[in-house]
Amino acid sequence: MEIGSGEGDLTQYILEHNPSLAIDILDVSPEMIERSKEALARYKDRVTFICDDALAYLKRTDATYDAIASAWVIHNFTWDEKHRIFRKIHSCLSPQGALLLMDKVYPGNVKSRWEMAEHQFRRYRYLDEPLRTEILDHEAQDASDSYRMDEKATLKALADAGFSQMHLIDRVERDVLIAAEK
Repeated sequence: MEIGSGEGDLTQYILEHNPSLAIDILDVSPEMIERSKEALARYKDRVTFICDDALAYLKRTDATYDAIASAWVIHNFTWDEKHRIFRKIHSCLSPQGALLLMDKVYPGNVKSRWEMAEHQFRRYRYLDEPLRTEILDHEAQDASDSYRMDEKATLKALADAGFSQMHLIDRVERDVLIAAEK
């Protein structure tokens, strides 16, 4: 399963590199589901499209998955919601299942964290004002205490949800890939 499939870019990569794999993709946006249906048309027999809120879907599903991937989605949840979604993801995984989490996860050093946020803000200086303002407002929310995913807090939340063998596989600035096993 992929949580927050967007336009289907990650899904397409996964399907291209795993020819026998079937995948459920979940996105809250009907527009993104429609776009991913178009982008993934050649894989339609291997994809189930689910338009729903991630936490709501995970609460009511009885499906189990060998792997759940999420890219740049979980940071949009408050910390209370993050804890609940990590627990629900854990409960939806098969006994040897794994979570692959790619998201905005800041390092523990406060100076580095704010330097990274300021670096992100500078990237948007060329955009037209309405779009820049919208993106900067979202970035400010992402960096706030209620939403910001710090590395130590994120790993602890995963452990508290029951995950083990958590590995930070890659980091590019604040964007990280974490693998966590059930």
